[in-house]
Amino acid sequence: MGIQSVLKDVSAVQKKLSVEVTAEAAAKEFTRVLGDFKRKSSLPGFRRGRAPVNLVKNRFAKDIREEVIRCLVPESYQQAIKDKGMEPIRTPHVSELDFSEGQPLKYVAEFQIEPSFELPEYRGLKVIVDRPKDLEEMLEQRLKALQERGTSLKSVENRPVDMDDLAAIDLHGRFISPEGLPLVGLDPIEEENVLLEVGGENVHKSFSKALLGMNLKEEKVFQIAYEQDYPDKKMAGQRIEFTIQLNDLKQKEVPELDDDFAKNFGKWESFQELQEELRGEMAKEAERGAESSRRNGVVERLVNLTPFEVPGVLVEEVLDGKLRDFAVRVASQGVDPAKAGIDWASVRKDFQDVAEKEVRAHFVLEALVAKEVIEVHEAEVEAEVDRLASEVKKSREEVEEHLEELKASIRRRKAIELLLEDAEFEER
Repeated sequence: MGIQSVLKDVSAVQKKLSVEVTAEAAAKEFTRVLGDFKRKSSLPGFRRGRAPVNLVKNRFAKDIREEVIRCLVPESYQQAIKDKGMEPIRTPHVSELDFSEGQPLKYVAEFQIEPSFELPEYRGLKVIVDRPKDLEEMLEQRLKALQERGTSLKSVENRPVDMDDLAAIDLHGRFISPEGLPLVGLDPIEEENVLLEVGGENVHKSFSKALLGMNLKEEKVFQIAYEQDYPDKKMAGQRIEFTIQLNDLKQKEVPELDDDFAKNFGKWESFQELQEELRGEMAKEAERGAESSRRNGVVERLVNLTPFEVPGVLVEEVLDGKLRDFAVRVASQGVDPAKAGIDWASVRKDFQDVAEKEVRAHFVLEALVAKEVIEVHEAEVEAEVDRLASEVKKSREEVEEHLEELKASIRRRKAIELLLEDAEFEER
């Protein structure tokens, strides 16, 4: 096919390819497509395939043009990128398309390629990792969590509200100015039997302060000036006058950490036995966490030492995947993601840095695999297939459907193990 093309480097990974299919090549394709339409068309007054060419051309002008473009653009694009030695990583964005009968076909294709870079010295990487948490502190936190699970609620009638109580209230809130005048355009807040933990992290300190000392069925009016950075955007920076009524009051009854507590939670006969088992579990968790920290640390260190431009199209794909996973987690909690009032643009922004780091790590590890000529042996693949099949409760055949992806994962894992061999770790 006769084509002319000009490649422009927008950046190291972003390319812009201007393509022109010659008038002769475009005319040849136009004639072929027109012939196909003539053979297949049935126009009033003519048998199939017998209508005059000019009549077919006029009747199907738009469809013929679209078919010529549909055939010529992919073919000419593939020829152009081959001529230029380009290997795009995804489908191009085509724009500025221009074609009419008898004229050249012109368009611009924008695409991205894999980054090109040199790995720095990766033997003996110096890596800073977090100091492991104190095992006894972890044990204390775990026991506290078990206490919370075993906590019961008892109704309170003969005393006022105190810290850590759970208060059920009706509330009305109106937005006001600093002078106490109602603000127009902001709907009031109306809630019934809202359960609040007095002094809890999700309750504004001023609200908890107002609740303290209240008695059942008592009403109170008070104002709160919310901070500009308050998490609830509707309330942030606003002054609200609340009218509340205390409907019900409960206090927490926290179980004592003793032998009875251990027996109520399972197979343990004594609190000491429970402590020892938890301590052993957490020691294993701590070791797994330390190993994960070391592995992530060497990769992050090498990534930080290897500057290159990341293809944005791959970052967007990772972001899309993370948002899908986030939506699935929300849905698994019985909440419709579409009706949860989630600021998806903000969530996407929160994932941006993580997604870019993942793409960078992928390219760096693939470069290391290539440089070290890391191979995967059949026995390693078989063992990984068995492990995954058992872990995800699937058959070997189902796991083997993703065999190439699995092999790539093993190679990257071996690359990380190579980095770990000579790395120097410093705890902070």
